[in-house]
Amino acid sequence: MLVAYILILKFECVHADPSCSKNAETVVCVNSVDGTNVRAKVYVVAGKDGNSIPEYTLKVAMDKFMGGTCTVDKNSGYMLCVTRDQWRFSNWSGYIDIEFACTNKLYKAYGADWKSRDYYCRNR
Repeated sequence: MLVAYILILKFECVHADPSCSKNAETVVCVNSVDGTNVRAKVYVVAGKDGNSIPEYTLKVAMDKFMGGTCTVDKNSGYMLCVTRDQWRFSNWSGYIDIEFACTNKLYKAYGADWKSRDYYCRNR
């Protein structure tokens, strides 16, 4: 089962949705954790018109990525999430590719990948 999930995740990461004309590659740097409350910064680091991602689309993608409900300020990058699960450590960083401006009005989020904080956030 785990192998099938990993293969599906890898397949989705490689194939972009042709109905979407823009994407934002984002990095999440977790700054502090208090049980299920997670404070982080979100950076748009690349993508085709990535900085034009609507704040609501960014928020909904982060809800999915963080496993809870998030408040995101696109201008400052600050994010506060109340997650379903408790976090034990704050030394995490994550990467997610969000496709948006899709003809079917949906967005796609790929590549939710957690690493140590230094992996994605060393210079942030």
